[in-house]
Amino acid sequence: MIIIYPIVEGHGDERAMPILIRRLLSERFGFYEVKVLHPYRLPKGKMLHADQWPAVVSLACERLNDARENEDDVVLILVVCDADDDCPVELKNTMEDHVAAVISDTNFEVVVPQPEYESWFLAAANSFVGHSDCRENVAAVTDILRIRDAKGYFERNILKEGRFYSETVDQPKFSALLNFNGMPEAESRSLRRLIDVFSRLLPNNNDPL
Repeated sequence: MIIIYPIVEGHGDERAMPILIRRLLSERFGFYEVKVLHPYRLPKGKMLHADQWPAVVSLACERLNDARENEDDVVLILVVCDADDDCPVELKNTMEDHVAAVISDTNFEVVVPQPEYESWFLAAANSFVGHSDCRENVAAVTDILRIRDAKGYFERNILKEGRFYSETVDQPKFSALLNFNGMPEAESRSLRRLIDVFSRLLPNNNDPL
């Protein structure tokens, strides 16, 4: 079994990440032996301060150890934080440096959606064709990194006219619909990294990544 403790920055992410992880593992990898623990919410500003991490990592390791059913279980602390206008590589490196001093024997990964979580929806826009909340014709989205407001773009171009986007409601709802078999990572480097994290973690994985 794989046991995952997500650390996220917002209320929408808190609800969406367990759904997204299960969706990815089941649809892309055909893997169902996963337990996603309730995410820990840590605002982005605090993620960048080293003194925030010892207590968070201690709690994460405690929760993961409590959830283990046998010694073969694989555990992972997964941090997901929007890049916004920051460099995703610098954000990732900063958090990894902070954690390196307080963790040694637990898998720890940082994935930074660029510029934000909803960019992954744009990369997989065909996933929403035919959904009752979406337009009849959902066009593929390219040059996603040029779209600074992915939430607004999703609302204006994919949701039906007059339908407003709510992070706490829509982030989990549309995460459950993502079509990972359509190779959405071709349009999103950060989504490719998320998939690669699990590709490396899963035993006997034959995914083309």
